[in-house]
This record gives sequence, C-alpha cells and structure tokens, in this order.
Amino acid sequence: MVTQDDPMLLLHGVVGSAAGVRPLADALSARFDVRTPDLLGHGGRPMPDDYSVDAIVDDLLAWLDEQRLGRVRVFGYSIGGYVALRLAQRHPERVRSICTLATPATFAGPTVRYMRRLLNADRLDQLAPERVAEMTAIHAPESWRRVAEADERLMLSLRDRPLLGASELGALKPPVLVMTAERELIGGVDEAQVFHRALPGAQLCILPGKAHPIGHVDLDRLVEAVVAFADGEEVQSIRVLRAAAVERAQALSHMVRYAVAAQVRGSRRRVRALFGRR
Repeated sequence: MVTQDDPMLLLHGVVGSAAGVRPLADALSARFDVRTPDLLGHGGRPMPDDYSVDAIVDDLLAWLDEQRLGRVRVFGYSIGGYVALRLAQRHPERVRSICTLATPATFAGPTVRYMRRLLNADRLDQLAPERVAEMTAIHAPESWRRVAEADERLMLSLRDRPLLGASELGALKPPVLVMTAERELIGGVDEAQVFHRALPGAQLCILPGKAHPIGHVDLDRLVEAVVAFADGEEVQSIRVLRAAAVERAQALSHMVRYAVAAQVRGSRRRVRALFGRR
C-alpha cells in the first residue's frame, strides 16, 4: 500500500513550470509525498548556456540530494518523461518507478515539426499573445523567448543525437507505465508503443482525448492509472475498457435477440394451437 511519505516527483514539460502540474499534484497528494521541482531554466530559474537533458538530470540529482530524497517515484510529462527515463538509465538506484505521459520517443517526423511550431518564438509573438503573457509570468525574470529557443534546440538535439535507443531502454531496471492519449499529437499512441516495446515489462495506458496541453488530460483517469500502477496493479487503458464495453454490449445484444426469437417462437405456437382447436 502506498503511503503519504512515499515521495513522487512530478516533472513538467517544455516551456512549462511546476505550476502546470499542480492540479495533478493536488489530486495525488492524498496518496504520495508529491514534489514538483521547476526544471533547469524554467519557472524563473536562469537558463544555462550548456542546456541539455543531461544538464537537467544533473540539476535534478543535486536537488534530490538537497532535499535528502533517496529513491523516488517519478512522473514525467512530455519532455519530463524523457528526463525521468534518462535519470533512471544513469542512476537506477535513485528511481523506484516511472510514469510517462505524452513523451516523445524519437523526436522525428510530425512530432518534432509540431513541437517546433509550438515553440517557435517569432510565431508565438505574432499569433499567441495570451500564451506569451503566460510564459512571461511563468519564467520571469528569465526571458520567455530564451526558454522557448533553448527548448527548441533541445528537441533538435534529441532528434539528431537520441540518448535513449532500444539498447538503453532495454536495460532500464525500474518498472515503467507508458501513458498517452488517443488523439495526442506529441508522444502519441505510435510513440508510446515504441517505448512499450523497448522497455522490459512496461505497461501501456491510452487515455481518452488529448494530453497537450496537460490541462486537456482526463485528470480522474490519469490519477487512477498512476495510483493503480504504484499499487502494483495492472493498469487498464481506455481502449481496454472500451473493448470490454463492446463485448458486454455484444453479449447483451445476443441475449436480446435470443429472447425476441424465443418470444416469436412462443407466439407462433400459441397461434397454431388456437387455430388448431377451431
């Protein structure tokens, strides 16, 4: 049974901050000792020149030591999931289990094109003034543009030089729950299946709807999946649940057809008996 002193880190995505995962933190706080650090260069923290996934991991390790946290569960959203997996690959002794949500596996093709579109500072300046205002507040005193440009470069570096290939993922020790959403464009079903096939013993959970931005995710189902996984249960995805619902509907349909057919046969017998007596 999971207890409240069981530490779980929630790692946010690109151009995000700890505030973005706060609703999930609040929902999980009854079961876990939830921690929500701002990743390197985000949430008002200075963006370093040598920004990379490994720099994020190094910074996160220093934060864990500062907080006197040993082995932790890690939930990683989007790029936060990639950071969680890299942390487990480099320091398996610090990671108890991992949940990823909408985490890209390859950073290639439509995924990276869509992410670059979302991160392009000039495009955001012209077309998304509300988003710019939000990022300005999130990352001050650091420049939101510097954060967006650094995250875009990070995506391209992972496209050109992936850190987690099949061999690295196949050697990971902590248990992993790979999650995405049915209509997700970043780290969607295809990329989740890449992780699921490569990670030994991993579970796959496909939630309804979308997961980017994180406010679109089905929070109740997400919390249910995270808690079930921590409790050592098999996690059911929306597709599994729908398949079971289809089977139940088909069984009910067969029962109704059988009952109707039986009624018809009974009516015919009654009609024949009635006219036979006359």
